[in-house]
Amino acid sequence: MNIKTYHASTMKEALDMVKGDLGSDAVILHTRCLKQGGFFGFGGREVVELTASDEVHVLPRGSKHDRPASEGAPTKNAAGEARALVRHAYETPVAVAESGEDVEDIRGQIDSIKEMLTDHFAQEHCRKLGRVSEELGALYRTLLRRKIHPDVARGIIKRLRRMPSGEHDEPTARIAQLRDTIADLVKTAPPIEPTGEGPMVVALIGPTGVGKTTTIAKLAASFKFVKGYDVGLVTLDTYRIAAVQQLKTYADIIGIPVNVILTPEELRDAREAFADKDIVLVDTAGRSQRNAEKMEELKLFLEAGDFDQIHLVISSTIGESSLDEIMERFAPLATDHMILSKLDEGTCPGHILRVILKSGKRLSYITTGQEVPDDIEEADARRFASVMLGEEI
Repeated sequence: MNIKTYHASTMKEALDMVKGDLGSDAVILHTRCLKQGGFFGFGGREVVELTASDEVHVLPRGSKHDRPASEGAPTKNAAGEARALVRHAYETPVAVAESGEDVEDIRGQIDSIKEMLTDHFAQEHCRKLGRVSEELGALYRTLLRRKIHPDVARGIIKRLRRMPSGEHDEPTARIAQLRDTIADLVKTAPPIEPTGEGPMVVALIGPTGVGKTTTIAKLAASFKFVKGYDVGLVTLDTYRIAAVQQLKTYADIIGIPVNVILTPEELRDAREAFADKDIVLVDTAGRSQRNAEKMEELKLFLEAGDFDQIHLVISSTIGESSLDEIMERFAPLATDHMILSKLDEGTCPGHILRVILKSGKRLSYITTGQEVPDDIEEADARRFASVMLGEEI
């Protein structure tokens, strides 16, 4: 078996080198994209590394994996060849693992291919921007790697392109400009505060599993111990006994009353019972956005509550397609407030940016862990922008 490693500026060039040397039936054994030098992609040189072999016999003949990597793969353009590499990478781990290769190394290879694909498609998307500098092109690729939607990323780069250069040519200054540009796009809401005319009544809504109950407890503890407000709790989550008990436990620790209600009429009674409070926080049961009956039930509760604010809680761990569906069903029920939870658990939550911008809602709070009351903070656009760029959590 003849195994060789090739380096080139682009994936297509590397593939052409492999085919020219080992033939069209060569097998790609390892791929990765090397970044040499630079800061956030500035000034560095991107190098594609391919390790290939002229043989493909990993499993016995007749196995579905026993075929050349290029079989059926289009060779007219780099995008087609990249997709063929991804298909081969997902098929070969079974065979390679049986021969003793480390599974983590295989996963690393697949991640490298995904990164190469991202870079390739970033270059394709850059054409829609027109002529941009190398620095802006690198920033655009950074945004795509952070899972920020291409349309949003292009809008950000277009804003940057209109800004004066000068000192902003420095990499660190360009990153600061990028952070500021994202921050300018994000609207934030002021913190929840008493009105002075009866209690401020605030409800949290959202799908199951986003952390509404824990967020309610964090807000209640912060309001009482940090700001000195008189707080009351109400829970509508009668479907999950454990959630009700959890909130009661938090209430006992914090030293505030909690009222469990079953009907919209009881919600009105609970509001009257807490008429002397500064703030009343209402925890609602998590609903599936696909359950029309439960969504209608939630709507009836919200209409009966006459709430001052209704905050939609979404988690940074929710995938983009599910998040779009959630926003379609829940967003009309909320006021213009949104809480982003579990920011510490989302590996790359850039897709949240598009959802926030599309919804027109304002970020009110962000949660970053399970500790009560510590892991919650008032939303800050610059901090949010830094998280989108992977600079901090």
